[in-house]
Amino acid sequence: MRIADAALRRGFTVEQIEHAVVHHIDEFRDQGDHSLAMLIGPDPSGELLEVGVVLAADGVSIEVVAHVMRARPKYLRKRK
Repeated sequence: MRIADAALRRGFTVEQIEHAVVHHIDEFRDQGDHSLAMLIGPDPSGELLEVGVVLAADGVSIEVVAHVMRARPKYLRKRK
């Protein structure tokens, strides 16, 4: 998985980003552009991150991580 420089600008490490992607607990697909998705997952300390990714043509594999920040409330669904 490639991580764009822009995804690192908020100071998150590659380890934090990879952990959030591998262990993501929620996924939001862009309704207009099916190659974009926002993954919500914890970093190694448990803090939830939102990770914006560009998906490969298969719709599953990640081509590049383009965005990372602390998860905003709009992406935090109530979990049962």
